[in-house]
This record gives sequence, C-alpha cells and structure tokens, in this order.
Amino acid sequence: MTPITSSIDTLKQINPVSYRYKNIASPGANNSLQWADDGQNHLGFIAHELREAIPSAVNGEKDAVTDVGGIQPQTLNVMPIVALLTSALQEAVAKIETLENRIVV
Repeated sequence: MTPITSSIDTLKQINPVSYRYKNIASPGANNSLQWADDGQNHLGFIAHELREAIPSAVNGEKDAVTDVGGIQPQTLNVMPIVALLTSALQEAVAKIETLENRIVV
C-alpha cells in the first residue's frame, strides 16, 4: 500500500466535459442505432484523454471495433478517479489549514 501523492497536479491534468451522444448506426442492414442521441447533456470524460492522467481508470482501447464492425467503447473504472479526487481534496484542505494557521498567528 502506497499513499497517493501529487494528487492536485494529476487532477489539473484531467478534463471534465459535457457531451451528447451521437446517432451511430449498428453494423448490418437493419437500420437500428448502436448509439442514439437521447437529447440530454451528459457529464464525463473523454476516455483516451483521461487515460493519460489516470491509466487505471480506463479499460479498452481508443477507436476499437467489434468483430462485426460496431463500436467497442472504452469504459471507465470510477474508483481510481474517486481515490484521486479524495486525495486531492485532502491535499487542498491541508493547504487551507496551513494558510488559516498563518493568518491566526
């Protein structure tokens, strides 16, 4: 077990985004959609960008396709993200407390 360090620096590298799903046809001739725009804005990350900062948070490969030509999406493992955010918050709180103590003295 090793403590997470430099969490704030890593946190600065990730890029949260707002996005909408695209209409993407399923492979084959049935005219169905593998992915459909649901009209909603979603919050998240672009997986291949997140992988650069937190490699263990992303599963799969960028632009991978299935055997029949469909999209094989990357998936996120949220636990490394939560651990990083918790550690970054702890670092920030420690810095705040140090500054508060300097003001009080």
